[in-house]
Amino acid sequence: KVVDGTVNVTVEGDKLVIKLKSTTVNAKFTCPTADFPIEVVNLGGGEGPEFEGTELSVLLSATSNVANGTNSVTINLAEEGISSTQDPTTWQTTWEGEGHYLALDVYSADGKLAPGTYTACATGGTIAEGEFGIGWDPGDLWGIGMVFENWGTCWWAVSGGAAVAEAKVLDGTLTVAVDGDTYTITLESSAVNARYVGGLTL
Repeated sequence: KVVDGTVNVTVEGDKLVIKLKSTTVNAKFTCPTADFPIEVVNLGGGEGPEFEGTELSVLLSATSNVANGTNSVTINLAEEGISSTQDPTTWQTTWEGEGHYLALDVYSADGKLAPGTYTACATGGTIAEGEFGIGWDPGDLWGIGMVFENWGTCWWAVSGGAAVAEAKVLDGTLTVAVDGDTYTITLESSAVNARYVGGLTL
């Protein structure tokens, strides 16, 4: 049984190419489009339909939370030109650039980001297998007089050296595909559609 992985369908010239990549098996099927028993729609030179959303190209950070007792990874992905620096003494973060970044919390049992499709969790701060963590406000978690907000998966706007949360992601699907060292991470939700294509080190 194939229980993970990705299927990639492209049209290359007059050929239909279907590739399956999974932990169970990798397979490739090639057939002339004229001979395929189902009508083949032109996919635009094998590139597929154009993505309608925000393209992210910068990996700001990627951290495993497993060693701290939480089965998840936290990943921050930004538009081109966005960067940040943190003062090690004050913990204050200064942002550069203008645009957006996506903060993601995704389930992981081993500290890695596995390919597959993840759905929104039901309760903020509780992420089960096959889920990503919705945006939420933890409040004063430890009774220290400090109120925490906008944890989990949130969409942030960067401007004037600061970042402000524009939306908590509370629904939708997160799709992760891996081809060699390249990750394609796509979020589709009512709050934002965003896609990152690039490397990822955890």
